[in-house]
Amino acid sequence: VDPVEAAALPEVTATVWSNVFMVSHLRPGETFLVHGGSSGIGTMAIQLAKAVGARVAVTAGSPEKLARCAELGADILINYREQDFVE
Repeated sequence: VDPVEAAALPEVTATVWSNVFMVSHLRPGETFLVHGGSSGIGTMAIQLAKAVGARVAVTAGSPEKLARCAELGADILINYREQDFVE
């Protein structure tokens, strides 16, 4: 990891942590929806939500992006080009 990439990690982690845990109070066993699961924020959100025991649903626009989300632990994979996450 180069210094620029390394510098981004605390920013992404702090953004997810403050919104998901300090504001929304995600708890073990809850289901958590991540729009854009393959983005920088999305990939961190998947990992942190799984770490606390949440069930994670993600949206992404391609099978490849959804596969990466699954590798990170996402439980429900929704291709927003083909599926409606509300269903």
